[in-house]
Amino acid sequence: MPVKVSDEGSNMLRTCEAGGKRHILTPEKEYPDFFKSYFAEPKEIPFDENEILANYKNHRSNAWSYADWDGDGDLDLVIGIGIWDDYGWDNAYDSLGNRKNGPLHGYVYLIEDDGGRYVNRGRVLAGGNPIDVYGAPNPCVADFDGDGTWMSSAGISWMASHGSIMLGREKSLCSQKVGYCKTVKGKSRRTLK
Repeated sequence: MPVKVSDEGSNMLRTCEAGGKRHILTPEKEYPDFFKSYFAEPKEIPFDENEILANYKNHRSNAWSYADWDGDGDLDLVIGIGIWDDYGWDNAYDSLGNRKNGPLHGYVYLIEDDGGRYVNRGRVLAGGNPIDVYGAPNPCVADFDGDGTWMSSAGISWMASHGSIMLGREKSLCSQKVGYCKTVKGKSRRTLK
């Protein structure tokens, strides 16, 4: 039997660890007391998602995570946006069954905390190109291998068969299946478009 924990919910609920603390986020909101009050006491995140979404007609994924991307001690935002503008749905095929539309897109944006004000720094690049994971990017920044440096994974649900993109402070791991991804080292991780 299902258990209901709240009258509210979100399909974009994300958990991340940043600044030594676990954070629960949805677009434009953090839930600092989530494990006691669920969605009852949200804290607004002072960044308007429309600053990104206004550039697109159709989106499905909008995943927000905190990370100290630039290493300055504050919490920046890393946002994954799944874009359906080129993909379509009912209009994707002609009368003969031939696909006529383009692919899904999944971009990752860096929103930097610049002295208490969030500033959109644009799409995160890998190998000089915007990260585009075909669909619903779920960026996660963490020290995956325990060596004291963070890496960012922008994988999606099908990454087991298609690979994922991982960027690191001092090293980079990229799936061989992601053709445009090259090793990105040092400060180049902050290269944005």
